[in-house]
Amino acid sequence: MASLFVSRLLLKPFGWFFAALSDAEVPCATVDCFARLVTPLDVGQIGQAEISTNGASLLINVVLERGKSLPKGARVVVSERREDGLHVVIPSTSDNPEIP
Repeated sequence: MASLFVSRLLLKPFGWFFAALSDAEVPCATVDCFARLVTPLDVGQIGQAEISTNGASLLINVVLERGKSLPKGARVVVSERREDGLHVVIPSTSDNPEIP
């Protein structure tokens, strides 16, 4: 019990640091990235896409604002991130197999 009290007193001066870490805006590194659809996507419908990284893949919510419906597994490009947190995607025109 005493160690809990002592550690609380020792960490109290660093409270501002931890508060700043939790309030910090994480930069959005998902825009202009290639992704692969996890779900089929119709115009105006919300779906999911996976962005491959060196570590764990990112799973993001996406929407297709115009164009034709896209099947599951289609390659897309994330063009922007909207205020509501959804990412707008467009079909990829690249036939390069090296692109994830």
